Amino acid sequence: MARPRVTVYFSEEIYKHLSERADREVRTVANLVEYLVVQAVQEDIEKSDRSNSNDRD
Repeated sequence: MARPRVTVYFSEEIYKHLSERADREVRTVANLVEYLVVQAVQEDIEKSDRSNSNDRD
């Protein structure tokens, strides 16, 4: 099963920053963006879990 795809547009400034970081980390821009999004979603899930846990106390 193919993974879902999404198209994202960045300003030149943001893309330049992402490209430079990807080069430093020896990865593609697409891979870096995927990594950053996954990290943000995981943080959001953890934050939500902590909030829900506090609501039950």
